[in-house]
Amino acid sequence: MCDIPEKVSDEEVIVRGVCSPYHVKDGKIKRGLYDPTPDTDEISVMRHNYMGSDACKVKAKELEDRAHNKIFEGLAVLSALQIRSTHFDVKDSRDSAYLGHADIKVGIIVPRGGEPLPPEQLQVLRDRQKMLLRLTNYFPDPDRQATNWTGEKLIPKRDA
Repeated sequence: MCDIPEKVSDEEVIVRGVCSPYHVKDGKIKRGLYDPTPDTDEISVMRHNYMGSDACKVKAKELEDRAHNKIFEGLAVLSALQIRSTHFDVKDSRDSAYLGHADIKVGIIVPRGGEPLPPEQLQVLRDRQKMLLRLTNYFPDPDRQATNWTGEKLIPKRDA
């Protein structure tokens, strides 16, 4: 029996793995951190309240692909309420990935292969991504070689 509720409460801490060069440059997170997976309206995240910092780091490090220069750099943190304040939502998605997985649902399906969105949809998406970036608390990993999280406590920013 799983004790993780399917409903993501507003108070939950939500974590996203950050990799260079896609999500961060010169220590600053980029809008690409919140680009949906192509052909979906979903951004993969983790439910920190149930996974904990160490498991979030382990899952985030699985994103690393050194052969393609995709390097784990740290963790980005928001509350579910902060995500919802941007008119995105966050939903449990354990059935498509693993227990503790969730997706930020942006409501706009981004096509694969560089096909552009209609200008109105692109503007809405970019504006909301910028809001998420302002609300994000980014924690660079102080010891990327360690298997556990050794950095600061993963907490959302107080509303920016």
